[in-house]
Amino acid sequence: MQKSGTNIAVILLTFLGVGSAQLIHAGESAPFSNSPVPKAANRTTAVSRIQTTVPNDRSAAPVVLVGAEGIYLADLLSAFTNAPVPHVRVGDAPAFGQTTVFPASKLLAVWRETSPNSAPTNSLDCGDLRVARRFRTLDEVEVREMLTDALQKEVVQERGELELRLGRAWTAVPVPEEPLELQFLDLPPRGLQSTFLVRFQLRTERELIGTWQMALQAKVLKPVWVTQTALRRGQTIGESDVLLEKRDILALREPLSSWMPGMTEFECASYLAAGTPLYARSVRPRCVVRRGDIVEASMQDGILTISLKVEVLEEGTPGQIIRVRNLQSKRELRAKVQNEQTVLIHM
Repeated sequence: MQKSGTNIAVILLTFLGVGSAQLIHAGESAPFSNSPVPKAANRTTAVSRIQTTVPNDRSAAPVVLVGAEGIYLADLLSAFTNAPVPHVRVGDAPAFGQTTVFPASKLLAVWRETSPNSAPTNSLDCGDLRVARRFRTLDEVEVREMLTDALQKEVVQERGELELRLGRAWTAVPVPEEPLELQFLDLPPRGLQSTFLVRFQLRTERELIGTWQMALQAKVLKPVWVTQTALRRGQTIGESDVLLEKRDILALREPLSSWMPGMTEFECASYLAAGTPLYARSVRPRCVVRRGDIVEASMQDGILTISLKVEVLEEGTPGQIIRVRNLQSKRELRAKVQNEQTVLIHM
């Protein structure tokens, strides 16, 4: 900066909130900008772990917010000048939630060394600077989204679409203005349930932010087949009898049937009311023989094959072992169902 006949009469440092400051000065030739530095987007104006400066307290040291990469000259001079400043690293950033003091004499020395044309020739009257980390507020919406994404990826996977609710209200906390990673410390040992506890921590690339334990309420939504109308026992299930409907599979205490459209050889194993999911116990392959039917039974002994008529004593599907009775001897036998007309007696 070149000398001029006009001296700077007053330099008053006034805070407009955490992370923004303004130098008010007099003198036409003063090299400083008197326009306020805009606040960073989505940056909170107060944080419990960082001591903030009261806007009207001019005796307190100014606060400059920096990133985790370090303290840069441009950060320190952003409130003093609009002139181009070299991107020079002048120190390590403090740990998140803490502050460090950067002396005004050191700032002026570095400024003169790197930008002699824009640095003032006299001393800085602003005093030492306090340096803290940039931060933002982590609210309930964001933490729920982070938990949902992590549990979907690590636990639920392709089973369905996870929906989460927090068991209690989340108190907004300050976090570094950097990408956050959520890591689970404890997950429910019996797998995901409708209500469960998790322990997790939030980290940046360089440091641990904190650890929390939280009760969660979960739903895993998945399209399942449910009945459109009531179906009686033994009724064959057709595509018009069912429809896909999203249900919370965590609330379903039984395994679902593997029935799919086109499987016409399936029927109801019991009465199903309208709106009932197709559970595995509720659906079975269609019975081809029923109690009271008279079918052909075959018995094989080596190369010898004997055929006789038997009475079916219980329902059976292909491949199922059922009880039958010899019509002549009235003897009860065990037979494997082949089709609607034939069973194979085991010797």
